[in-house]
Amino acid sequence: MSINIKNLDVFILSYNREYFLIKTIKSLFNQTIKPNKITIFDNGSTKNLIKQIKNLNDPRIFLKTTNANKGVNWNYTRAIKESKSDYTILFHDDDIIHYQYLEHVIKVLNKFPDIGLICSGMLHSKMPERLKMKNLKLSYKHFNNSLGLMKMAYWGFPINFSSSVYKTSFLKQIQFKTNVYQKISDRPFMFEIAKFNGVVLLQAPYIYYRVHEFQDSNTNETGPFENHIINLHKLYYKEFSKGGILSQFIFYSNFKQHLIKENKNLKNQNFKDYKTLVTNSLRLSAKEVKIIDFLHFFKIFMIFKLYRLINRTFFHHS
Repeated sequence: MSINIKNLDVFILSYNREYFLIKTIKSLFNQTIKPNKITIFDNGSTKNLIKQIKNLNDPRIFLKTTNANKGVNWNYTRAIKESKSDYTILFHDDDIIHYQYLEHVIKVLNKFPDIGLICSGMLHSKMPERLKMKNLKLSYKHFNNSLGLMKMAYWGFPINFSSSVYKTSFLKQIQFKTNVYQKISDRPFMFEIAKFNGVVLLQAPYIYYRVHEFQDSNTNETGPFENHIINLHKLYYKEFSKGGILSQFIFYSNFKQHLIKENKNLKNQNFKDYKTLVTNSLRLSAKEVKIIDFLHFFKIFMIFKLYRLINRTFFHHS
């Protein structure tokens, strides 16, 4: 069976960001393969958002409302329950979507029928609508299970976790573990989906991720807190330990860098204390901690040497 846009439910989750939402909708209707229907699941916004959507007067747009904000995960769950097509894609209401995204998604779906998950790279911007889009050549990595995706995520590839494509029958089987991971539960959720028939990662930045002051995901004041972050590290450590030497190398060589960034976001005063807390929680041995410190130092050293080499080669600096 050939897959086309009619096999894909296109959903947007929204709350009180009508200015951004209109731009997201516009970017979806600017696709090389346009959706014939977009469903907006609004989570108790003011009447102004509802008015703005109705003013668009577009029969392809369907708006589902609720009388009060019931939380992000409630809205996700509501959308998932209403998924009826073979595949489902859940967009946020403040991002801009590259005009080839749906076209390339459909090409991948036809190449890998029954794939569990398709996700992509992203760009961060305060004004994503001003970024100039270039024509993209389809390039992807295919993994038979979740381990490959986990390696890419831990290595630092900018995976967009929000605007992914799911096989609907698999999507309905997995639950968000918000009590364990809180706001970062989207990562384990995707890793679980990837276990079903694998995952394709589109390597180009198809999602132009908007950074703005109303964005809860970019502040640690409302979480995730230390215990949620540690639980995610435990998941990586557990899976990488079963994945062989390369997986373990990826964990050990990137672990300390993750801790440094997390400690800064958590606004902790003492990095050493945070490092001890996490390593003890993961039950890392003294040998493992030494390997982590060595690989982190070696990584920084090699970056510095590369920087000096580039300066000497191209800028004639001593």
